[in-house]
Amino acid sequence: MICRRTLTSFCLILLTLCLLISCQAEKQKGTTLDQLAPANADEAEIYAIVGKLQDRISASEWDKWLELYTDDAVLTSGKKEINKQQMRDLIEGISYKINDMAVLDKNISGEKASVSVSFNGNGKKQYETYLLTKKSGQWLIYQEKNP
Repeated sequence: MICRRTLTSFCLILLTLCLLISCQAEKQKGTTLDQLAPANADEAEIYAIVGKLQDRISASEWDKWLELYTDDAVLTSGKKEINKQQMRDLIEGISYKINDMAVLDKNISGEKASVSVSFNGNGKKQYETYLLTKKSGQWLIYQEKNP
């Protein structure tokens, strides 16, 4: 009887520890912008763009935010794809504060790159993937995707 109670207690403690560890692992998913260590100049520039995205959106600097995109960029508004001018018209007067942005995945191959991020904004967790291209030596976003 004592052995059964001990085993039950041990299982409950183990289950509680596993639950706490999994919650902590979810919290630390990705690498926050201040923890990123670029391996080369292209990576550094791409991470700088991600940082500028966060700063410019949080400051509602919409024209400066859209400067990070190519002229023919495709952005998303919900499930709909729109161009830069349509996005600019849509966000007029909106205030949005991004907290806790983290890079989940990145892939840089020649003149193309993709960066997937997660962030908390206005109390809601969001995921975005930015596709970038290098034109005239400068990285710019040509497509923004929401999952």
